[in-house]
This record gives sequence, C-alpha cells and structure tokens, in this order.
Amino acid sequence: MLGKYGAYLLISILTIFGLEFGCFVALSVHTVYTKEKTVGEAVQLWVREHPWSGSRPRVASAFNPLTQTDLIPGTEITGLKVNKKGFFSNTKKEPERLPDLVNKGSDIFRIVILGGSSAAGLTANSNAETISAHLEKILKRSESNLLRDKTIEVLNFGVPGHYSFNEMNRFFVQVAFLNPDITINFDGYNDAYYANFQHYIQGIPVPVMNWADYTYTTFNLFHGAGEYKRPAAPPILTYFYLMAQRLFEKFLLVQALRTQNDTKRSVYEANPYINFSWGYRSKDPTYRGALKTNLSAIASYHSKYAGLYLAYLQPTPLRYKDVQAEISSGVDFRRSPGNPKTEVTGDIDALYVEKIIEAFDSFAIAFEQLDTEFKANANIRFFDIQRIFQPVQERVFNDVVHLNSLGNEIIANRMAGDILALIAQNN
Repeated sequence: MLGKYGAYLLISILTIFGLEFGCFVALSVHTVYTKEKTVGEAVQLWVREHPWSGSRPRVASAFNPLTQTDLIPGTEITGLKVNKKGFFSNTKKEPERLPDLVNKGSDIFRIVILGGSSAAGLTANSNAETISAHLEKILKRSESNLLRDKTIEVLNFGVPGHYSFNEMNRFFVQVAFLNPDITINFDGYNDAYYANFQHYIQGIPVPVMNWADYTYTTFNLFHGAGEYKRPAAPPILTYFYLMAQRLFEKFLLVQALRTQNDTKRSVYEANPYINFSWGYRSKDPTYRGALKTNLSAIASYHSKYAGLYLAYLQPTPLRYKDVQAEISSGVDFRRSPGNPKTEVTGDIDALYVEKIIEAFDSFAIAFEQLDTEFKANANIRFFDIQRIFQPVQERVFNDVVHLNSLGNEIIANRMAGDILALIAQNN
C-alpha cells in the first residue's frame, strides 16, 4: 500500500517539477525573442521573479494624504535602506546616531535634498554611493573656511516616484521646520514622464496635471474606478502561475481593461480639476507651468525666510552624453521604465525619446525663467545641468535615468562647488 502511494507521490512531484521547468523555459525563451535579452539575462530575470530568490524589492513607501507617499522606516528598496526616521542615510549601515531633526544645534550645517528616485540614489550599490552621501563627504573634506567648525549634515529626502509637486508639499509639510541651511531640488525626469505617458497606462485621453502614478492609483481606489495590479506569484507552482498570468493578461485582460477604462473615463470627466487640467494641457502640453509654479513656491519661501535654495534640472542619457559605455554594458536607455501595465495597454516606446526631450527643452526654459525672476535674491539659483556628462566617456547611467556611483559623485561635486560659491556670495 505504501509503495502504491509512494509511486503516486513521486509521479506528482515529477509532474509538478516538469510543469514548472517547462513553464520556466517557455517564459525565458519568450523573453529572449520579444525583449531582445540574452539567454543568461532571461534566465536571471525569471529566477528573480521567484518569491524565494530574495531579490524582489520590499515595499518601501505608503500613502500619505499630504505628500501622497512617504518612505516606511526600516524598509529598503533595490538595496537602499530607509532609516528609522524615514529617509535614506548616507552610510551602508544605519548609523548608531541619527540626526536630531527637531533640535538643530548651532554647530549643524544642514542640507536637504529633495527629488525622486535619482535624487534618492536608486540603482546605486548602497546608501554610501548616492548624491547626498558623496556631497556630504566632499563638503567634509573641503578646505574652505566657509564651513569651518560646522558639522555638516546632508539629508537624503529623495523618494522614488516623487516629482516637483510632491516635493513642494513635502517641503512645506516636513522640511521647512527642520530649518535647513540649504534646500536642493533635483528634478526633471518624473515631471516629464508623468506629463507624457501616465495617461496611456491609465487608459484616459490626457494626463492630469501634477499627478503621479500613485495619485491615479489612489483616486481610482477611492472612486471605484478600478486598478489592475499584478499579484505576486506563490512559492509553489511559481512559473506555472506566472505563465497563466501572462496568458491571461495577453488574451483576456486587454478587453477587461477596455471595459474598465470606459467606467474610469466617466469618473474622471465628472471631476472639475481633471477637466481644468485637460483644458490647460492644450496650452501647455508638457505642464511646464506646473513645474515652474511648484519650484517657485519653494524658492519664494527662501526669498522671505532664511536659507539658500538650489534647483537642478537633471541630465538624461538621451542626449549630451556619449553613451557607448552604457550601450556596451547593456543599458537600454531608449525604453521607458518597466511597468507591467504597459504590456497590456500599449507600447509607448515609440514616443519615449521624442516626448522626454520635448519636455526637458520646455523645462530648461522654465529654469531659465525662474533664475531670471529670482536674480535679485542672492540666496536662490536655478541650474540646467543636462550637459554635465558631455565630456564623460565612462558609464554613469544604470538605466534610462538612474546613476551609478561615478555619476552621483560628478553631480555631488557640481553641487558642492555651487554651494561654496553661494555661501561665499551671501557672507
């Protein structure tokens, strides 16, 4: 009797193993032919999809009604650790003593960096390789007398997905009371992406001004407009599940989303702000005015109260950089960031380069206008640093926007020079 059941068990195990292996091979082969990946890259990609691989990023942010999203203390994302106070520290391990955010000593020289995932340092090998970490080290090594007898703190308040509107809210809600000596914005890419592509993913005709992907998600959930989210795979029969999931998305989900989008559009059309936003879009297709207003609000605070303010229009690999080193390393900077929903709502890659460059050209005008408008304020500057990597031959980009340690260090060196010049000018 045991032999009979043992045989059944063995057959079941072998069947499950064969099914899993077959699905794994099929998914890998499909990736090789449709995503232009090598066999090794495809295999690694699908190995990382398994819940037990340990490589899937932990959720590091949560909804906040004032800032839209905040980092969750003690979590991590793509290797960057969020400290117990809810921001990224500048060391590989969390320091034993974190900055006292409430009681700032007279010897503290505090710099706060606001931005999205590029400012946060995503794709860097550790917290010690981000812009803020490099900037803190550079300023501490500086022989300038301007910061003598000062303890320098560079606080990395970058949050993946954040853009100028988030940062404006976060500055007034969370940063202003920290009494920073310098506030820095590092922006451009997320504003450009949200203003050009998020409506494709959402299935609506025009993007909403000052909205990010998580803004749409929250609005959809609150208004019953539906939101497709790819569920995580189980640890058993993982690749059979993933195969079934992809087949469902390819053949059944598209029609379901079309029906859902009809309902979603009626909900959106009933919202006055969204209607205003869609009307404004015809006059300002990149929402340059929104970016300008958001940054101007932070600058205006600094023009009235203490502290220096620097805003930077970030570089991208789409131009002003010889990207041969990136191409040789396998970086596909032509494609938009991966989003599972783009697979079932249409390919946006054809528009990607054109629209991002168009947005950055528009944002460059906004930065020039802002720098002129605040010229009378010696403590405020706006910089377009899109060309900062023009002479650099080495690889600095890890993907369509994020930087490696060298790229972050180059940016930090530029910031350090601007900071010391601005401090000297205001002394």
